[in-house]
Amino acid sequence: MALSDDLKNKIKRAQAGFDRKGKYLTLEANKSTVLRVLDGAWGTDQLFYYQFGIHYLGDESVVCRRVTADSTCLICEESDRLKEEISEKKQVLDQLKNSDLSREEGRALEEEISVLEAQEDALYVSKKWKMNVLVKGEQHPRIYTAPWSIFNSIWGVYVKNAEDGDDILDPVCGCSFECKRTGSGRYDTKYEAEVLIKPKPLMANEDGSANHAEIDRVLSERWDLTEDVEIPSSEEVADAYEKYQNGLASGKIKLDLGDEKQDTKAESKTDTLQETRPEPAPVATGTQSAAARLSARLKDRKF
Repeated sequence: MALSDDLKNKIKRAQAGFDRKGKYLTLEANKSTVLRVLDGAWGTDQLFYYQFGIHYLGDESVVCRRVTADSTCLICEESDRLKEEISEKKQVLDQLKNSDLSREEGRALEEEISVLEAQEDALYVSKKWKMNVLVKGEQHPRIYTAPWSIFNSIWGVYVKNAEDGDDILDPVCGCSFECKRTGSGRYDTKYEAEVLIKPKPLMANEDGSANHAEIDRVLSERWDLTEDVEIPSSEEVADAYEKYQNGLASGKIKLDLGDEKQDTKAESKTDTLQETRPEPAPVATGTQSAAARLSARLKDRKF
């Protein structure tokens, strides 16, 4: 007696449960991972991602209240103060260079500025974006914490298509992204993401049509992106910063006074999304489906 389609689906879901992988997705080095980003309403923007920030203070870390909760953050305020002081001292240095400033005085002021820059750089906010994703070949959502470069690629495609009235995250006719991590170490690791231009259902039947029951199941299993990010109180941030300052004073924590600029820090400190919109592809007309229109437009675009 042949198995019914209903029973086949039950067995498939049960097996998927046995095969379910961890809650968090980590990209393997030098290996492409194809995934779908699942829509949602998270954080202050109430969109598909949850943005949070981390201050790394020596060997300790503290969640940034400004980036994560749009609230006051003592560490960010101290960083702002240092930036202002650095700017003022650089203006003074520029003015003195046109005067009778001695070489020793100029060098002393430059060294003072260098120390202040190291102090400010140590307070930078490492920004991350959490998203629910479904990895190709898997049956259950996972959480992916994306660095700036991958998030920016996904966000750029999302915004450009939203301007044209299409939803790149549509579970019935959205698109996947191919993500890749190369290199190793804090400063040599690189991330990239590319949209795959052929829209398809998040979960499909054997004939390629959308399996709405399975799509609903996957969406119902999305994780709460906020549950693992504990926003500290102002007092807790103050205590963490005081401990950090004590570590600097005692010599247990050292500042990096080198001149080398790390690209990863520069990415993390970017506050705005800079987008370059390519020339649009010819707009499809007539009776084409949303998936066909989206595919036609993506085909001639480079992200």
